[in-house]
Amino acid sequence: MRNLRQSHVEAFRASMLKTGKLAQYNLCLSRIKAITRYAIQKDIIVKDITLGMKPIKNTQQLVKRSFTSEERQLFTSASLDSFEHCFVNLLLYTGLRKNEALALNVNDIDLKKKKISITKSLVFSKTREFCLQ
Repeated sequence: MRNLRQSHVEAFRASMLKTGKLAQYNLCLSRIKAITRYAIQKDIIVKDITLGMKPIKNTQQLVKRSFTSEERQLFTSASLDSFEHCFVNLLLYTGLRKNEALALNVNDIDLKKKKISITKSLVFSKTREFCLQ
């Protein structure tokens, strides 16, 4: 740890940028920062070698696309029960996320106005199996 220099972290950053592994770099940087803070607290090192180093923002946007007719046909031909068919169609035709759809109840659906109110989402917790948020 005493031999680690900021140039080492910067070289690591450059290699991760070159290979496009931004998420891994950001995770490693946060861990390196935590280890560095701990080493400073324990008087193992004096200077914070990660000072001023920030996570890299991913500027590439994921391109969203709709299903092709062949992909839609796979859903319709799949051996799903009526609940599964209903659930898949709800996701496909409304754009709901899975956890939003799982949190819906009857009061959220207004058939007369043809509206679905999305006011909560199902989240999984370490302390509980799941909870609404």
